[in-house]
Amino acid sequence: MTSWMASYYVWVVDPEVPSVTAWEVRKGAYHLVGEAKGEESLALPLPFPLTIVPARLLD
Repeated sequence: MTSWMASYYVWVVDPEVPSVTAWEVRKGAYHLVGEAKGEESLALPLPFPLTIVPARLLD
């Protein structure tokens, strides 16, 4: 079992701002792993490598 399988991830996308906030949930506790607004980029390594720019989600 890989280490990320012991946890899961929650992403909240707000198209009004636009923004993305991501948490990792481990042992029942939420841990903020990153957030970005507008043209800022958010690089998330798990559960797979991904870079998100919230404003571009609306294109």
